[in-house]
Amino acid sequence: MKQRETKKTLGLIGARERAEGIGGTYSITGEPGKGTLVKVVITLSESGEKNSN
Repeated sequence: MKQRETKKTLGLIGARERAEGIGGTYSITGEPGKGTLVKVVITLSESGEKNSN
């Protein structure tokens, strides 16, 4: 039996936590046969810096 490799990525849950941790939003939508959309929105200030909420 083949051993499962340990992944060093955070996956979708990690992406949500990171986005929300810096004041962003995260959503996943999809339909069978039409694909999946993963959307992360992070608001920037006029100076280009991340908006700190």
